[in-house]
Amino acid sequence: MSVGLYLQKAREAAGYSVDDVARHTRIRPKVIKDLESENFESSGGSAYAKGHIRNIATYVGADVEKVIAAFDERT
Repeated sequence: MSVGLYLQKAREAAGYSVDDVARHTRIRPKVIKDLESENFESSGGSAYAKGHIRNIATYVGADVEKVIAAFDERT
């Protein structure tokens, strides 16, 4: 499973825009877009990327453990 695609699909299924997620999580829209594009460098490192992914997944109602496990496999 692609971490970015999973986050994007979960966000869209919840009916949220990138800006909605950014406002609620206080994660910059560029970072959210980068995560959805599998670009984890703009998060500031693996630990920060994992934290951002966890926050986004929680907000959009995604399976947090599933997406974190996929991220761990990817990185």
